[in-house]
Amino acid sequence: RAQEPRRLARVLEEERRKVTGVLAERGGGSWLRGWRREFDPDGHLEVDFEDFCRAAQRLRFAVDTELIFGRDDDCASLTLEELSPEDGELFRRLRQWISCECGSTHAWFNNLCDAAGIQACGVRKLDRHTFIAACTFSATEVQVSAIFDCCDFTGAGYIQEEDVVFLEIDRKVRAQEVFKAKACCLDEWRTSTAKEYVQLVEKNRGLVARGQTPSRDRDAPRAWLGRIYEQMPVVAAFAKYSRTVAEQRNAQEARVAFKRHLVQAHSIEIRAFRKFLAPEGAYSFSFPQLRAYCSKHHLKVDAWNVWRGLDRDNDGKVALEELCTEHALLLAGLKHWAAAHPELGECARIWKSPAAAEASRAKSGTWFSEKKMLHSVFVETLRRLGCELARDKRKRKLLCEALDGHGCGVITPQDLEWLDRWRPPEWTYVESDPVAWAEMKALLVKRYGHPLLAWRKALDRSDSNIVVWSDFRAAAQRLGFQRYAAAWRYLDEDSRQCISMREYDPESAEMLRSFRRWAEVHFGSVNQCFKRLDADGNGLVSLVELRRACHKFSWDGDVQILFGYFGAEGGGVSGEGRHSVRYGDFEFLDSWATEATEQELGAPVDSEETLEKKKAEKTRSAARVAAITERLSTPVEFTLARYKSSEYLSKPPEWLRLSVADRADIVACTRSAGSSTPLRCGSAGRRPHGLTTSASDSAFLLNRARTAPTLRPQTPVARLPRKS
Repeated sequence: RAQEPRRLARVLEEERRKVTGVLAERGGGSWLRGWRREFDPDGHLEVDFEDFCRAAQRLRFAVDTELIFGRDDDCASLTLEELSPEDGELFRRLRQWISCECGSTHAWFNNLCDAAGIQACGVRKLDRHTFIAACTFSATEVQVSAIFDCCDFTGAGYIQEEDVVFLEIDRKVRAQEVFKAKACCLDEWRTSTAKEYVQLVEKNRGLVARGQTPSRDRDAPRAWLGRIYEQMPVVAAFAKYSRTVAEQRNAQEARVAFKRHLVQAHSIEIRAFRKFLAPEGAYSFSFPQLRAYCSKHHLKVDAWNVWRGLDRDNDGKVALEELCTEHALLLAGLKHWAAAHPELGECARIWKSPAAAEASRAKSGTWFSEKKMLHSVFVETLRRLGCELARDKRKRKLLCEALDGHGCGVITPQDLEWLDRWRPPEWTYVESDPVAWAEMKALLVKRYGHPLLAWRKALDRSDSNIVVWSDFRAAAQRLGFQRYAAAWRYLDEDSRQCISMREYDPESAEMLRSFRRWAEVHFGSVNQCFKRLDADGNGLVSLVELRRACHKFSWDGDVQILFGYFGAEGGGVSGEGRHSVRYGDFEFLDSWATEATEQELGAPVDSEETLEKKKAEKTRSAARVAAITERLSTPVEFTLARYKSSEYLSKPPEWLRLSVADRADIVACTRSAGSSTPLRCGSAGRRPHGLTTSASDSAFLLNRARTAPTLRPQTPVARLPRKS
């Protein structure tokens, strides 16, 4: 009986060695790593009876579980201290030391990284050598190495902050951190799965566009899983982005098709605008008018897509300058010039000016009509009045086309009165001035302190990333800036009637667009991205947290500049005294309108100048076809003497007519050949290679002589001798 406790202790020690030996084999030489891998992946430093039995069955070892688990009153679980008292005591002291000296595992890990000289850029990692050198816990090097093995249970060779969470002494805090780590792993899996699904959708879409069969390999998700994938934020964000790009592409294609129809049916867009789209002297049309026009002319385009392509500023109407920008700019320039002219004051007075009468007499020699004026007379009148638009050939051509409402080559007084009633916006008759925009931007930055803050507070108050002319003018008037029209003309270089951050500050726009796209790809939206970045849940994101996430998910932008953009409005201060940003500094990116790239939209939009070039090329092609048809349908006429000469053999025949003498020679030559059946020539432009006396050649010449017209012989005039 006295030796029974010693025998049990010896047996217990053997059973412990058996378990630790198996775990050391599974842990690559470290039984603590094997413990975490097989028994305790969550880091509770204990394993329950059922999990132990399942692990023993999986690892194929047998021990006395009653003896191992029965050392204390709790037979339902086995702690690390029960299996190895020395190592259990080591981790108990480490937990107490971290709680007393550092306060939390988060602070302890940051202290280790700071002591090792690892900068707070991206995800911090500590290898074995760096961990042993930086750890100030009172333990031997072997014990510190064992702690590292227990933390690095995956065998990666380094540890991160989430690998030391299990050392937290507070059970609630430890449970929360472990749950966050698990949720982070699950979110990463969902994100990667959603990315694979999105890539497969893009691949299949390209295959279908090329007329091929979509991919149906074993890695492709099945159809019944589509609803599950569509509920993922990343897939939903991709679907939303794809829909937006498709809508913009459809609107662009519909607008180009509609303008092409206007050119084909009415020669120019502004003539269709004046006669059909906005009749009765109006200067804009609404969507019902556009829909009625498309229905009346049986256009095979979607009227709503055409409307979205034309009404870019979303004001509910399409003005003259939106549909016919180039013509509108010339008309506005003429109106502004006439208003500033000391002798005119308005365009209608051009008709009654003395220069108009002088131009009419110079062109026609008579007085001009009171009802109409030719284009040439109108241009000459403008030239005599000193208008600069009349000096440029293309501008005066477009100007006359815009004023000629009926396309008859004349301009009436009603056309000039229609121009006088038009109230064009200020930007249509001013020149682009980059200096004006530089001065206005300097005033904005001076008042608001930051370019992005000036954009959001002064220009884009709706956070839509779209600023129309009225918003820009109102912002300039609040600043007291007068040259806002020239500044707008400089920003709206392509006359889209709206500007975005891309025109305001291209570098900042590209950085914000890239960050938003990165957030949507990895998290689904900027809102979800902020929630993932806010690890401690205090509603603030610090520079370190933002930099760590950007490095982890491979965003290659400048995080420091990006953080300055978000923190321009003030941000906040975190618990550790570091400046941070709130969600309100992020959320405006979610409401920004999506701007698709040219590659995503496909072919570039045809401008009015491009359509004009296509129209001119089509006219030139038609003229060339008519000239070729006329040349091929006209018989070739030549003289026999010219035919016999060597010059005809090397050059094509010219347009000559046969004389009576040449006709007689051809008939005589044909009779000598003895043929009375003329042969038809298959081509009027055929060129024989020589004159022979064969029946075919003689018949050919006779046939040509009969079909050629006869000219009366000219009687030579007798010359009288000169008087000496």
